Amino acid sequence: MILMNTRHIEDAALIAAVRYACCSGDAKEIRETARLSTSDVARAVGVNHSSIVRWESATHLPTGVRAVVYGRLLTRLKGGSL
Repeated sequence: MILMNTRHIEDAALIAAVRYACCSGDAKEIRETARLSTSDVARAVGVNHSSIVRWESATHLPTGVRAVVYGRLLTRLKGGSL
């Protein structure tokens, strides 16, 4: 049995929020409002810029640690929760 602590629950909620932001177009809007390129965001998250393009177009969605990092970045860029 896997026990989830508060951090796991928060991360799971953030992953769900970032995946929704990708599907709704909010992730791209947040990036563009911050005047960042996909390459800028990719460097900050630690992925290839094509990953950001695929996430923002919802052809693929972020998972795991990268989704958490991306979600935290988007949250900071937005100035609050996703």
